[in-house]
Amino acid sequence: MSNPTTHIEVQPEHDGGWSVARNRIIDGYFNSLQAANDYASACAQRAKRAGLDVRLLIWPDEPPSDAAA
Repeated sequence: MSNPTTHIEVQPEHDGGWSVARNRIIDGYFNSLQAANDYASACAQRAKRAGLDVRLLIWPDEPPSDAAA
């Protein structure tokens, strides 16, 4: 018997912040993308240690503001 997959994902919010959702339920809100990605990764590691199947979706780090110049 296989476990259902736990979905953990980082999502942008309309006010510029970032949320972390677990199975579509918001679990945390962050001003920093790095903090949101770190939290999502930690949640995924804990779920894997508990024997759950995990699908983790994080966003790439934001490029430095001068990278577009």
